[in-house]
Amino acid sequence: MKKLIIQSAGIIFLGFAAASCSKEDMEATSIQSVNQDQMPTAVVKAVTSTYPNATTVEYSVIATNSLYNADVKTSTTSTSVVLNRNGKIRETAVQITQAELPKTILDYLNGKYPNYTFDNASKKTDSLNVVKGYRVELTFNAEKYSNFFDANGGFLAEIKGMVGKPNGMGMGPGGMGPGGKNKDKPAPAATITEADLPAEVKAAITGYTFKTGVLIVDKTGAKLYHVHLEKDGTVYNLTYDESGKLVEKSSENAKGADVTKATITTLPDKIKAYLDANAKGWTLQNAVAISKDAVIIHYHVVVTVSGSSQTYMFDNDLNLIVNPGKGPKDNQPLPNVVVTELTKDQIPGAVSTYLTSNYAGWTFVKALSITKDGAIIETEVFFTLGDKKYKSEFDGTNKFLSTKVL
Repeated sequence: MKKLIIQSAGIIFLGFAAASCSKEDMEATSIQSVNQDQMPTAVVKAVTSTYPNATTVEYSVIATNSLYNADVKTSTTSTSVVLNRNGKIRETAVQITQAELPKTILDYLNGKYPNYTFDNASKKTDSLNVVKGYRVELTFNAEKYSNFFDANGGFLAEIKGMVGKPNGMGMGPGGMGPGGKNKDKPAPAATITEADLPAEVKAAITGYTFKTGVLIVDKTGAKLYHVHLEKDGTVYNLTYDESGKLVEKSSENAKGADVTKATITTLPDKIKAYLDANAKGWTLQNAVAISKDAVIIHYHVVVTVSGSSQTYMFDNDLNLIVNPGKGPKDNQPLPNVVVTELTKDQIPGAVSTYLTSNYAGWTFVKALSITKDGAIIETEVFFTLGDKKYKSEFDGTNKFLSTKVL
């Protein structure tokens, strides 16, 4: 199985409902196509009546005894349908073109994945045909990515290197839609409640407030549980395997950026190795780790070599920042990072215009300006749209970076 990485600021919208066991269900240990006669009668009946003009239907079991998928092809559409065992349609995902995606999604993808290859996209709707979100499949640096967004284009999750069943008809890469380029369809996913979590995962999130979650299943049947939680004003996105082992973790400060500087006395080994090779005989004067929202973004290190001071800066991957504004041996002062709260009227005009153009009806909550040595490096705007909370980020030139669901 390929390496799996999940980054998320929210959940993936697909239906889920729990139900009792039945002999009609496949005791599947992997995501696989099943014959129509191996599906619950109610599921087949619902698909047949809803899509009487289907030319091809492929069924699969996502969660034994509870959740099923039907990939339906007509002469004009490609649709994936999620149903519970009683035949109730929870959600549909219809294939769309790249041009049909909201501008905010396209802007985010172009910034995050420069020169990416578009593979596929779908728009998800619920049983009342209300748009619930979008899914985009793409290729970047020879890796496959699935990105999920809510109905307003807010970023929810990124899945790297995880695919579903091979040679499937689904709407993902290689599926029955015309945009498919892979041999594998996207990994199936279903929204879940706290009650649906295994006991091991429930134990692991004790102390957090559960907001929502998603079950993701790969082509081998391996399950991952992604949960969206909140604790003390911070939103957490944690991913666990079935044993309750933490696989991936990210967080978003719902109150705004928290930039801190901490003195460190022991350097990471990679930095020491660089200094040993390039500043022979060095002794440490001082070192500071600069963090944003508890995540280190760079290191500032001052050493003494043969009686003179030398300053170096390293990024969060411990690689040398070759030109941090001044040469690494100019002994530049520690960077002065300041976070300033803005009123709505103080938001840069380009930022305000972008929000108004792409999030009609948005309501201002707060905004922050982050400067480094007097230069703006980021603007963050917190707002609501309907009953949803969001944070949009723009760089120092007011270029849109992302909108994340809080």
